[in-house]
Amino acid sequence: MMSSIALPAREQRAPVVQFSLFGRFRVWSDAAPDLLPRTRKSRAVLAILALEGGRPVRRTRIAGLLWDRVPEEQARNSLRQAVSELTNALRGAGVAVLDARRDDLRLHADACVIDLAAFENAAPGERVAWPQAALLEDLGELAPAFDQWLHGERARIDRRLRERMEAEIERLCRADSPPEQRIAAARDLLARDATHERAWRLIIRSLADMGDTGQALREYIACETALRRLLDAAPSAETRALRDLLRGTSPARPALAPAPIPQQRARALAMTVPARAPVAPALAPIDHNQRQASIAVLPFAAPAGQADAILLANGLVEGVIHELSGLGDLFVIGRGTSLAYTQQPLDPRVVGAELGVRYILSGSVSSSGPRLRIFNELIETVGGSVVRADRRNVALDDLFDLQDTLTAEIVSAIAPSVRENELARARRKPPSSLTAYDLLLRGLDRMSWLEPTAFAEAGRLLRRGMELDPGFAAVRSHAATWHNYNLAQGWSSDPAADTAAAARLAGEALERDHNDAVALAIQGQTLSFTRRDYSAARHFLDRAISVGPSASLAWTLSSTTHGWTGDGESAVAHAMRGLRLSPRDPFAFFTEHMVSQGHYVAGDFDEAVRWGRKAFASNPMLTSNLRTLAAALVMQGEIDAAREMAAQVVKLQPDFSLRRFLARTPFSQSIRDAHGERLRLAGLPS
Repeated sequence: MMSSIALPAREQRAPVVQFSLFGRFRVWSDAAPDLLPRTRKSRAVLAILALEGGRPVRRTRIAGLLWDRVPEEQARNSLRQAVSELTNALRGAGVAVLDARRDDLRLHADACVIDLAAFENAAPGERVAWPQAALLEDLGELAPAFDQWLHGERARIDRRLRERMEAEIERLCRADSPPEQRIAAARDLLARDATHERAWRLIIRSLADMGDTGQALREYIACETALRRLLDAAPSAETRALRDLLRGTSPARPALAPAPIPQQRARALAMTVPARAPVAPALAPIDHNQRQASIAVLPFAAPAGQADAILLANGLVEGVIHELSGLGDLFVIGRGTSLAYTQQPLDPRVVGAELGVRYILSGSVSSSGPRLRIFNELIETVGGSVVRADRRNVALDDLFDLQDTLTAEIVSAIAPSVRENELARARRKPPSSLTAYDLLLRGLDRMSWLEPTAFAEAGRLLRRGMELDPGFAAVRSHAATWHNYNLAQGWSSDPAADTAAAARLAGEALERDHNDAVALAIQGQTLSFTRRDYSAARHFLDRAISVGPSASLAWTLSSTTHGWTGDGESAVAHAMRGLRLSPRDPFAFFTEHMVSQGHYVAGDFDEAVRWGRKAFASNPMLTSNLRTLAAALVMQGEIDAAREMAAQVVKLQPDFSLRRFLARTPFSQSIRDAHGERLRLAGLPS
């Protein structure tokens, strides 16, 4: 449990209520040591309001989160009872805390001190006791909608805290601060993420600067132990080189220096935007060999004097940048840089050349009475062509809910458009000029077919990508997925070798990019699928969602492990989130299968069959979906239909046997036995 946050100094101390949101939820004041209401859902209402920090929250939104499975009128009544209980509990505070209006609720911000705000608003250089516990640890498992919301909030806040801690480390390194300060900042970060190699290296370097080589080497051993236990991976070449330097075994002995800022972040920090000028006849070239697609989100235009339109325009830009930056496979220019481009119109070729990006997203917001008009377009910067454009009219209701909804819709439409355009670009390039990124795109395209010849070609493309760019993390993480699919489809001629290769490649991907959401998710999937280490798998899957809340693959693979361990409700919720984030993904059939598997595990066989048939229509080659669909059909009494699915499994995998399948299936024991019996009834050979 973290220590409480000290109250700010006040000339005249007014009564305040303190909120501790990390670990066990606590609310107290000088007048009362415990101001929490009795029931957990009433506490959850207070937690929702505290996370909004004084902003109003619609009653309909709260009711939808906490009473999502009852009729609307009953949900409203339940919320009224919770508000009444909450009002009674807060009376002992000595100050008005809750503002309950007809349509919304909010906290009086001046009367509250919330620990999250203290962390987020800490000034650079201010010493902060960063929390080690998770957000609202005692408020889970209340309602599916609330649990999904809470999971997303935990991921969002964990990511923001991690970014603040990393920024503090960078500030200390740039300022050449005393080694003791660098060590303390690095240990704060390791308390949240024990596998953060850059933090380990900073401690090792700082101890060496202090002349304590022995302790520096002991820290290397601690780093190696943590990585092997949590990642099943060795320290990176950079960390091992630092160890060799300390031991005196390195051929060169350069002076130890503070850890460098990661390349992409340094690029964004160092970027300066030139003054606006007429379009030059010759533009700076875009780097077509960059390892990922790149995009800048320009400020959305809004008419002067239209406060709602201006607020929504600014919120959309901030939200879209935040969500896109969590995808993992897209480099996004920071908001501070893109804000410099406020004049209209702008030539996208000029902006693309100045920022070194292949895509520009721009738009506008304007109001007309009770409605808002929103326009956005995605432009490819080399030729200035429009990849995608969207125009919509929406009712101006709850501005904050509207912002969240529109942000999600824009991101879920823009991201697939970028990927499709990138794949088309890669297909047009001659083989002699393909980069590792191009090979990755082509490999993923062929892998999604799940046809043996194309699948084998995908493996060759991914191997070529690794050879061409050994430092490229993404190609290694997806190569690990290739081996997992090879096992799951029953195509592996050497299951032990595929299992080992998947684990090795997932670990190597994380060595190269510690915070890549896709690499983290695939590492978790690999631990769950090949080793049945569900606890370690959840660690990586939760981290993947934390660093990449918009990464659909992270949510989908998290669903997989929840389903294998019997948590059907969470499996469905996470797969549906993944599907909403990327409905046009070429692997959407796998996400649909995960929705089916979640319903199957939860015992809702009608929905399992419905989603299983959707996945089958999208791609009839996924054998795990065929098996789940066959078992669900058995439970519906549709034995003939189940046998048709079983026959399709045998057609795709002629040597299939239930004995071998049950020996390797990642389902936990309680699910495995019943699943095997249903598959036997469907006619699969023993």
